[in-house]
Parts: sequence; structure tokens; C-alpha cells
Amino acid sequence: DRSPSRGLGDVYKRQRMGGKDKGLIEFRNLPLIAYAVNVAKDRVNEIFISANRSLEDYSKYGKVIVDDLSKQSAEIKHVAKLFGADLVGITSSDTRWHYSHRVDTKNFEAVSNDLPAACNRVIVMAHSMDFDLVETYPSALAGASSGREYSHEAAICMQLAAYIRGLGYEAIASMNDTALVIPYAIKAGLGEYGRNQMVITPEFGPRVRFSKIFTSLPLEIDIPTALGIKEYCHSCTKCCLLYTSDAADDMQCVD
Repeated sequence: DRSPSRGLGDVYKRQRMGGKDKGLIEFRNLPLIAYAVNVAKDRVNEIFISANRSLEDYSKYGKVIVDDLSKQSAEIKHVAKLFGADLVGITSSDTRWHYSHRVDTKNFEAVSNDLPAACNRVIVMAHSMDFDLVETYPSALAGASSGREYSHEAAICMQLAAYIRGLGYEAIASMNDTALVIPYAIKAGLGEYGRNQMVITPEFGPRVRFSKIFTSLPLEIDIPTALGIKEYCHSCTKCCLLYTSDAADDMQCVD
């Protein structure tokens, strides 16, 4: 069982194998699960396998029973908020929004931005900026609200990634790097794209910063629902009245 509710002793046991899927580790050219199935197949009518990942691989040996992903997802969101995230959504990975290269911080050269194939889930977190500071734009205090929240979200994102790795799964913390965050925030159901070219959330409007974690932890994805923000932007003309750029002068919302 790899659910987050397990104790620390269980976590350390999983880490002894380097976080690998133990049932698929090979011994004499066969995965360990094959030996268990060979012993059991003549003694039972049907074989059921409880697994949280590598479902296709395990399905070759029996009927896979997936643990309660809804409960596991709810617990991960709870932990994220415990660390300080204000909003949390979960979606699937989409390479259309990934950068082709990243900077190698050792020699500052461009290298491939490939992520582990198993990291097919993305946890997106929103971090609200201080309302009173934001209200002072364009003052230096308002700029401090951004820097302050960048510091907060970096710590929160790394803490949650470390927590997930402690459960035996891959987790890659990301802020503005690796992939575009706005499409992921929208896909995770945290808000909608506004005329101001920002994600508008029901709870905080556009007054948020986003971070994300790419992970192999099996999670239930959130389905975005219509929030009415696009319709609101059609009736609100504040962006057009306050700014004179060609983009703002266009009264049409961006779809």
C-alpha cells in the first residue's frame, strides 16, 4: 500500500529499493510478480493485483485493483494546504505546454527538458499575494508582494515534492520553469483566462502566483467547470478603460 496515510516505517521500507516498483524488479530475467503469479495461478480461479502505478505492466499478470485515488488526492491537497498553499488542483501532464530545453545550472548551457515518463500527473498550487500590498500598485510595496509570495511558494512547492518523494514516488517541483503554468492552472480547474491575460480565480481574482509539481504519484484529476469569468469579462470594460494598448482596445475576450 502506497497511500499517503502509511507510517514512516513503511516509507523507509519502500526507500530501501530506491523507490522502484518492487513487483517489477527482475530476478533471473523475470519480474518478481511473475514468480508470485506462477505459484498462485493453479490454486485460485482468478488473480487480483492491488497497485497504484505501472498498471499496464501489472495487468499482464491479473486483474488490477486500484486504490481509492479520490481519497489519496484529497489527502495530498490537504498536505499542500498544510504547507501553505491557498488553492490546489490536479491535472494530467500535457507536453504541448513544456519548454523544449532548460538551463543546466552547472554550466548554464541549454539541455533537454525531458521529464520522467512516469510523471503523468501535475499538482498545481495557487498562492495568494497580500491584498493590501497589491492595492498599492505601482508602488515598490506592491512589487514586494510578488517577491514575498515567490519566496513562500518556492518553500511550499519543495516541501510537498519532498513529502511525495518520501512516499516512494517521483516528484519534480517547478515554478516558472519546465512548462507554462497558466494552461496547467486552467486545466486543473483553479480559474479561467481573463481579458487581462491572467488566470482569474473565484477566491482571489488574479492576485495569485502559481507553482506546480510533476509526479508519478497516482492521483484523480480535477475536471474544470465553467466559472462565468469569461462572461464577466465581456461585460466589464475596466481593462479597456484603464489601458490604451491595441490589445486592450480590442473589446473581444481571448478564447
